Amino acid sequence: MSTMIVDGNNLAYRIYESFNHTGAGLLTNSYGVPTTVIFGVFNTLNSFLEQYSVEKVVICWDVG
Repeated sequence: MSTMIVDGNNLAYRIYESFNHTGAGLLTNSYGVPTTVIFGVFNTLNSFLEQYSVEKVVICWDVG
């Protein structure tokens, strides 16, 4: 059994900054709520799961 541990804060920050500074702009839904980080995190996790054969994924977030 293999488990992948992901630093959620680092991943979210890198996604936000890459969208913000590449000229692609930040993503929002139809109500104007920012969705860039959510989209990016799930997209990145999906690519991790396709690339590596893991059974569990643990995302760790820093608090405070």
